[in-house]
Amino acid sequence: TPLPIDISECPNLISLELCQASKNQIEQIRSDIMPHLVSLTIIPSYHISLPMEFTQEVFSDSFHHLRYARLSRLDTFELLPGFQSLSLHTLYITCTNANTIHWILQTCPNLFSLHAQFFGQHHIVKPISSAYKHSLGKFLLDDPYHNFSFDTLDTIFRCIPNVKYLALQFSCRVPFIDLVENILNRLTQLDRFECDILESPNDLMVNVEIIQQMNECFQYLQCVQKDNGCRVFSTECI
Repeated sequence: TPLPIDISECPNLISLELCQASKNQIEQIRSDIMPHLVSLTIIPSYHISLPMEFTQEVFSDSFHHLRYARLSRLDTFELLPGFQSLSLHTLYITCTNANTIHWILQTCPNLFSLHAQFFGQHHIVKPISSAYKHSLGKFLLDDPYHNFSFDTLDTIFRCIPNVKYLALQFSCRVPFIDLVENILNRLTQLDRFECDILESPNDLMVNVEIIQQMNECFQYLQCVQKDNGCRVFSTECI
């Protein structure tokens, strides 16, 4: 609600959901006001990005019980020394910088599920130590404007080798078979795969039946060729 509210009157809140949240409402979300918060959903007004002070509060383990968070417009995120959220288990974000995904993985060591929706142009991620591995079990990526690159995705895969559930919606600018081989090489624990992927340019030398036989994860994969010659690979589940 855009109406003024005093969240401090509800110190025992366990779950909070704010749609079209105002700057004033976001500023009231503090661990000293609602120390028992378990679930948090913040969807700010379109012109408002989540302020740095708020993100530092959420990702500094000040909310000791916070398990689920849905944070839209996470455009400002700074990885600070000593900042960690040990309680976060499930996180849904929208962001404009692909580095945000890496920073979150480093800040939330116990995170199990990450759903990232990418709306930006900044898809190049900074190098990260090859020794760094996260225990993330579920990763979902939506890229509605088709800006995410295959190389960026590969860099992220290197950090999350334990993923068992992968869902991708983006435009693949390498042959789809290259993506599949990369997934099988990086994510050796994978047992469920969902996608809606535009392959451009297409690789007509490899048909969908061949890919279906490469791993059980791909057995429900479907392929439709568009009028412009591009192919769309999808599963029924996504």
